[in-house]
Amino acid sequence: MIRELFSGRSVALGLLFALLLSPFQNFIEFLIIPIFIIFLLFFDKTDLILFLIISSFLVFSRSIGSDFRDLLQYFNLTFLGIMFIIRNLHEEIKLPRLSKELVQFLVFYFSALIIASIFANKMFAGWQHILRQIIFFGIIYILYSLIGSLKTVIYFVTSILIAALFHTFLTLYALYQQNFDIMAFGSEYFLSLSSDLMTNKNTIGIYIIYALIFNLTLFIYLKNVWLKFSSILITLLLTFGLFLINSRAVILALIVAGLYLLYSYRRKVFYYSLIILASCIALLFIPPFDELVSFYFRVEDLLGQRDIIIKSSWSLIENEWLLGTGPGGTKELLYKYIPFMLGTPEELWIRHHFNQIEYGHAHNYFLFMLSDLGVLGLLSAGFLIFAFLRIGNRVRRYYSDKDKIIFSLTMAILSLGIGMFVRGLFEWGGILGYGMINTDLPFWISFAILIYFDRKRIETADRDIVSKRS
Repeated sequence: MIRELFSGRSVALGLLFALLLSPFQNFIEFLIIPIFIIFLLFFDKTDLILFLIISSFLVFSRSIGSDFRDLLQYFNLTFLGIMFIIRNLHEEIKLPRLSKELVQFLVFYFSALIIASIFANKMFAGWQHILRQIIFFGIIYILYSLIGSLKTVIYFVTSILIAALFHTFLTLYALYQQNFDIMAFGSEYFLSLSSDLMTNKNTIGIYIIYALIFNLTLFIYLKNVWLKFSSILITLLLTFGLFLINSRAVILALIVAGLYLLYSYRRKVFYYSLIILASCIALLFIPPFDELVSFYFRVEDLLGQRDIIIKSSWSLIENEWLLGTGPGGTKELLYKYIPFMLGTPEELWIRHHFNQIEYGHAHNYFLFMLSDLGVLGLLSAGFLIFAFLRIGNRVRRYYSDKDKIIFSLTMAILSLGIGMFVRGLFEWGGILGYGMINTDLPFWISFAILIYFDRKRIETADRDIVSKRS
């Protein structure tokens, strides 16, 4: 990949255009990435373009100005559209099919969105969210349709790894700004809303757990000693980054994903891990470890503030459980049903949470779907779990004795999906949130890879049938 990216012709043309554009310094930051992608289009480097687009989607979230971010996303969408058209011009127009379970989920989910919007008071806001969700799934479908081989899959995985490393380095830089005072870093930096160096710590955590699992999965197949050493170094770096951001839901998701992989690959190690995990949980009740563990995991915050959020969301759900408040409508009605008096500490915390985000106030993926879309939303959440596991297990069984790399990647994706669904009990983002690219893209890129493997399975089976008949 590096050799392709920095080939002689690419570097020469890049330097030439940089020289030509140097008088226009105010515009260079807006143009350098799309111009580089144009170079790659010229050289027909589809995989590299996809790598850059996915990486930029994940890297440039809140870490740059909103104008640049929006412009970059428009460029990304444009180039994805161009690549999609070019791919179909070279071949007979035949759009790649989706797994039937995913199609059924999409029909059910969008039906829930439309029904909830029709019965909500804020129709325009609801349709805005639906449109953004359609655009997001359009991006995912184009990315899926452009997967041409296992090499493209590796590029997709690497793009998530690069995003995780980028945000980890920014986290380390933030720690440096705090003079390596971890206490001050945790209490001042991440609790401050004025930070513009990186995205939300929970989002960084999503990137890190995906990068960790994929990195460890591919480590098995690395032959070069230096690549293996680099992979180990990356693992240590990402683990330290995960420790610094201190996201409880992310750590839980990683534990669940790891246990699933151990259960699948090393059953004895899995049981030993359960014993070790139980011993670590026991430290919660043994002084002086109980104070350290409670401090790191912020147990008081977990039992206090989360309880306030759940009570407030559940009070709304009790009154709007059937059809929901409409897409993104929970914010409009939250104060109508809030069970706390204005000015109380509980209400002040809800107000702080209320002003931070536009939707997802339940702080729980399943309650978020229930409060916004009603019963159909909750069923949609369950349907997505069913579709993901059904497709993943089908691919897992097929490739278990046919292709070790595809099988390992499938197991990694299954473990990450299960971990994210468990994480959904404590966080609303990271699965499906009205087209939230920076939080939802890793899950859906992984799902797109699963669907590609499933399509490849079907095509292989069809070829086998044809060859037997002939």
